Amino acid sequence: MTHPAEAELVLTSERGDPRGMADAKVLARCGAFLPLFWLALYDVDDLMLLKAWGEGSDPRVDPPELEFKVLQTSINAGLRKAEFRLPLLKKIFGKGIAAPFNMWRHFLQGQSRRIITANPHELYWLYENPQILRHQIRAGLEAFAGHGGAQVEDLLVLAGFKEGALPERIRCEKLSGQEAEIPFPPGLAGHTITTGKSSWLAALFGG
Repeated sequence: MTHPAEAELVLTSERGDPRGMADAKVLARCGAFLPLFWLALYDVDDLMLLKAWGEGSDPRVDPPELEFKVLQTSINAGLRKAEFRLPLLKKIFGKGIAAPFNMWRHFLQGQSRRIITANPHELYWLYENPQILRHQIRAGLEAFAGHGGAQVEDLLVLAGFKEGALPERIRCEKLSGQEAEIPFPPGLAGHTITTGKSSWLAALFGG
């Protein structure tokens, strides 16, 4: 790859491999992790196996160079899961997480394409053994499904928070202005997140 590996959040009108869909729209890109608000949309049943072939390979006769899993669900189903996980996010970060979460929910609800896929395809190439990332993603989703426990720290590390540098709280001041005017990645005008590390905001939203 000629650019840093990125995960993508992609919208489509139908289920399936977004790489082959003409109407696929990349909603966001992120660095070498999967943001927390992305992960909150999915559970282990949303994992879908895809395959990638190297340059010059023929998928009809050549074995795939990489087998990887993406996360795919409908926006409506994903937001229902995310709402169910909001109490865990509040437990980790404090009640202030609700304001940026509402921005995220409002933004997704306004999208016309209703299938949303988190595609970490490029991240798999960073691993000598791609199975490691597959196991990390599954463990993170299971941590969400179980409302915490020993895997919560693994979930946060997968989402880009560094070990030993997790914030005790994220405090968000009251939002001002109309939500419909909030751009993506979500602008900070009208509210302040006091963490001391801007990377923590990326770990929530991506962008």
